[in-house]
Amino acid sequence: MLALSYAAAKQGPAGGIMSVSVASTPNSYQQLVADRQAALQRLGTEVEQQVLAADAAGSLAGLDSSNAAWQQYVQQYVCSFPAATARTPLGCARSALQRRSQPVYQGLTGSRYFLAAGGLADWDVDSLKPALQDLPLLVSRGEADEVSEKSAKQLISGLPQSKLATVKGSASYVHIDNWEPHLTLVEEHLCAAEGSKPPTAA
Repeated sequence: MLALSYAAAKQGPAGGIMSVSVASTPNSYQQLVADRQAALQRLGTEVEQQVLAADAAGSLAGLDSSNAAWQQYVQQYVCSFPAATARTPLGCARSALQRRSQPVYQGLTGSRYFLAAGGLADWDVDSLKPALQDLPLLVSRGEADEVSEKSAKQLISGLPQSKLATVKGSASYVHIDNWEPHLTLVEEHLCAAEGSKPPTAA
């Protein structure tokens, strides 16, 4: 979402932005919250109630493995790769668990995951689309993503240079769950935007 806002502010190619690649990005923050709520409901009433209670208390920041119901949601829709959701996770998931960017998270989301709050609450891509018309845009999502396919399609609607790709065997963290096909998608997107051929495998 922030990448799209930045690219729109720079007016795409005219401002030095050659292309943009985003993952698990909805058409609006309100829609993201609605998608998350719908995904949570699919896990059953008991899990839903426990997670919403924790969210209301503001305790869902990061990949918190101490809440079993929240961890079930995370593994189903956010990141299914075991090493990323362990008590001592790998890579960027470790920073999420350690909450190193907690002030930023609080400012953007109001410390709520299933309620539109904070600085992103009113974010919507529609107002940005005029500035994104000529920008090559790749939107990727996992097949078990918390961002629905409908939301992703609404994001690219009206953007002629955009493409939507769904990565199999992945939740929202496509760069962790199934990183090879995701990197291939990004590489092909960048090469197309630059007018070059993707490198061939050795």
